[in-house]
Parts: sequence; C-alpha cells; structure tokens
Amino acid sequence: SQAEITARFVAEILEQDSSAKVIASGDFNEFAFVAPLETFVEISDLQDADEVAGLKEEERYTYLFDMNCQQLDHAYVSKEVKDVEIDHVHINTWAVGASDHDPTVLKVGVCGK
Repeated sequence: SQAEITARFVAEILEQDSSAKVIASGDFNEFAFVAPLETFVEISDLQDADEVAGLKEEERYTYLFDMNCQQLDHAYVSKEVKDVEIDHVHINTWAVGASDHDPTVLKVGVCGK
C-alpha cells in the first residue's frame, strides 16, 4: 500500500541517520485509527504531531462531512523534531472556502540550541 511504501522510505532514512529530522504531512485521506495509518506509524516510527504538540482532541479536525468533524489531514514527525507546535486553521470547514479541508500550520524548531 501507499502508506507502507512511504513508511518504509522514512524508516530507511532513519535507519541510515537516527537523528534525521523527518516530517510527513498532508491529506492522508484516512483516520489515524485505521489500519493504513496505524501501519504507517508502526513502520516509520514517526509520531503524530498533534499528540507531540499536545493539541486538544476537539481541535484536531480538518474536514467536515455531514456536520461531523473529522481529521483526514495529518502531520507526523520523527523523534528528533523539536519544539513542535501545530494548528488546524478552521477557515474552510465552517464557511465557503478555497478547499473542503482546513489548512494545517506546523511550526518546528530547526536550529540547534
């Protein structure tokens, strides 16, 4: 599957450089609790940026379907990615916008301390 191929690619990067800063982000078109994304996380060893940043569960939605808030867009980070902040900007789900998905803003520390 596409999730497995991408996860193996990430795993290869981290195998060669365990301190690599890897981010996988975008419209995964799946819920985090379904097999493809669970497999992606298991193989890639990436972490859900929402969890790393401590974003409240009720703010994690990026899509509205039949008045149900859902999260189909995700960001995952390797353990070496530090200072993770994330926000799903709810400008499209509650108004006519440029997309049917809300944009995600991911801020990370890129400079060493």
